[in-house]
Amino acid sequence: MGREAKVEYADAKERALVKVHLDSAALELTGGKKLRLPLANVKSATVDGDLLKIAAGGTKFSLALGAKEAEAWRKKILNPPSLADKLGFKPDKSIAVIGEVPPEIAAAAKTAKVAAAAAKLPKTIAADIAALMLAPGKEEQLIVASAKALAPASALWLVYEKGRAVNGDHVIALARKAGLKDTKVARVSDTHAALRFIKGGN
Repeated sequence: MGREAKVEYADAKERALVKVHLDSAALELTGGKKLRLPLANVKSATVDGDLLKIAAGGTKFSLALGAKEAEAWRKKILNPPSLADKLGFKPDKSIAVIGEVPPEIAAAAKTAKVAAAAAKLPKTIAADIAALMLAPGKEEQLIVASAKALAPASALWLVYEKGRAVNGDHVIALARKAGLKDTKVARVSDTHAALRFIKGGN
């Protein structure tokens, strides 16, 4: 997810053709120049003609994105979406948090008008948006049960820990088998990610 482009990189010493990827946490360059720059470290991002100029500490470089794209990237870099934004947690939405979700999700849920927390999966998930933590070893069981419990108008985020035997691809496959349709992915933290589903699988 995020933005990607193949562009020319330039700094005071070198030029290179790079593939650049931008998400809500970092700007990453691969190819002729390798660099991972956390957005929190960016001091300035400005547009100069077709160039996006970035400064972070002693690192300064430009990316030839074109004027329109450079401005769009500048805005994303300086104003990355919050986790609540990515998850769709808004003041007018009811949110259900189920299981031991990461603290980042618990904090994001506090931005909602109604936020209910439950240790176990309820018989019916009727909130506008629910976030369910997939406990290791119980992923399939929880996915099948949550698919049955999810109300037709509700959306469900399945949260999982990275690096486990059941990864994102497995979660999607299990959820589709259970009758859910994947619509979005979100980075929660360095250790966790989440996938959004609605009723109506493939």
